[in-house]
Amino acid sequence: MSQDLTIYLNSGIKMSRGKAAAQAVHAALSYFNIDHGAVIVLGANKKKIESCKIVIRDAGKTEIAPGTVTAGIN
Repeated sequence: MSQDLTIYLNSGIKMSRGKAAAQAVHAALSYFNIDHGAVIVLGANKKKIESCKIVIRDAGKTEIAPGTVTAGIN
């Protein structure tokens, strides 16, 4: 059974979108006690993301349409 995970980012500091995304990933990995090194978040087009080993498609419950390709990991 899956569970929701809420991550809070410090809105009182200025971070780029990539830095904020990396910090959120660090928080999630730490929450699940997954040992990890650097997290690097880069922008890419849909074609590049769809070529990744893992492709994330949004559920469409908040800001974007269901099935929208949002992220990938090689």
